[in-house]
Amino acid sequence: MDAIFLDVPNPWDYIRQVRAALKPGGFFCNLVPTFNQVEKLLYSLRRENFAFIEVCELLMRYYKPEPTRLRPTDRMIAHTGYLIFARRIEPSEDARAHILLAEQGGLVEEDESAELP
Repeated sequence: MDAIFLDVPNPWDYIRQVRAALKPGGFFCNLVPTFNQVEKLLYSLRRENFAFIEVCELLMRYYKPEPTRLRPTDRMIAHTGYLIFARRIEPSEDARAHILLAEQGGLVEEDESAELP
């Protein structure tokens, strides 16, 4: 598969299956409502060799539909969720690949992986 959008409350439990289904370089996206879910998912993505990981918080802001006075409504529900993006990568012995992965937060050293939940 080229891309997977996963919308489940426990996405970290499916990352191995996601990796198996994605082709190398494939895109992964997930939507979760809480920070704790984001944290668990990030650990799982790193363990399973995903890189180029990005997290975006979603905010919704309504506007008053008045053409001559377009402006935000007086009340805003600020937080709606988090989008997490990542790409499946293949481990490589190339030193340049290790440098790139370290910069992208996708490289987990052996001694670090023992500490991951």
